[in-house]
Amino acid sequence: MIFKKTILAIFLWTFLLPLQTLGAGSEISKKLDTVAETLVSTYEKKSTESEKVSLAVLPFHAGSELAKRRAGIAIAELLTHSFRSYERFKIVERIEFEKIMNELHLNASGVAEAEEALKVGKLSGAKLQVLGSIEKIGSKYHINARMVETESGEVFATAYETLPADLFEEQAKTYLVPVPETQAIGIYFLYTRRHLSPASEPFSYSTGWENITISPNSAALNQMGLGFRYFPYKNFVIDVSGFFSGKMKEGAVKINSSRGYTHSESFFTKAYRLLLNYDLTSNKHFHIYAGPGIIWYDTGPDSRGDYSSPLVNFRFEYRPQDRIALSLGGSYELNKAGWKINWYDSPPIDTHEPSQFSIESSIGFYF
Repeated sequence: MIFKKTILAIFLWTFLLPLQTLGAGSEISKKLDTVAETLVSTYEKKSTESEKVSLAVLPFHAGSELAKRRAGIAIAELLTHSFRSYERFKIVERIEFEKIMNELHLNASGVAEAEEALKVGKLSGAKLQVLGSIEKIGSKYHINARMVETESGEVFATAYETLPADLFEEQAKTYLVPVPETQAIGIYFLYTRRHLSPASEPFSYSTGWENITISPNSAALNQMGLGFRYFPYKNFVIDVSGFFSGKMKEGAVKINSSRGYTHSESFFTKAYRLLLNYDLTSNKHFHIYAGPGIIWYDTGPDSRGDYSSPLVNFRFEYRPQDRIALSLGGSYELNKAGWKINWYDSPPIDTHEPSQFSIESSIGFYF
């Protein structure tokens, strides 16, 4: 039932997400129209100018990371569209003051200082300027804008707005430089679970002073671990992980002695895994990875079940933010293994066959 619900959720997310982004343009445009309306209405209350006024929307100031993506230019371009609906303004095209911005080395980081803004405005011939800052906090972009009179430096009006990051980036993708998806590194914490089935009937033997009976039980092997992911190319992932099991709640084997004591024995395992996965999707938030791999098992000093096996791995990953990943997946091992218990003077006994299929959940962080 849980598996069916997971598949349904994946299906709905994969096919409904594109429908959600269809409203990106209208929502972002409305918010930027509100910014422009706030600036214009305040300006009109203070200004006595009756003729058409030249206006330049300068690239907004942005931090180094956003500047690399040209976020300041992107918000200025989108906001310029909002001002075009006002007939009283003559918009100064970006190409006219782009050369000035380049000479002042402001094209990427935007205009931060008032003196810089006035200099750009005067050289471009704009009577009014709209400038400000853009900052990304969590899942939102925070926009601070102000309208300034070029000659005097007087601030006529200010406005503030927040924009959903995914919708803004969707509408502004023409102007934004994409975040590099190669050479990325991730770290993740995993939890995996697999079933152990008894491989033999209860086995008895004598040590000379007592009789021992070993009874295999069905058990669940729970393991936790740490892994690393490396993206040498956009859709290709090299995944290395190591994990270990904790103590089983009921034990995998019951050991009874004719002398009256009973003991529960568990498998304390360590495993090391290498995966080569490929991303089958191009969705920003949702990814489906699949590919081959190999796993090595160390079942501990009291066991004789060490083995390795090639495997096939798949993983569904959801990224609520660029740097956080929640995953659910599984692996199918191609080799069928038998795990053995070696209890004191007993011969190695085939007690369990671990399931070839295991499920896994993880939370990861990308850098």
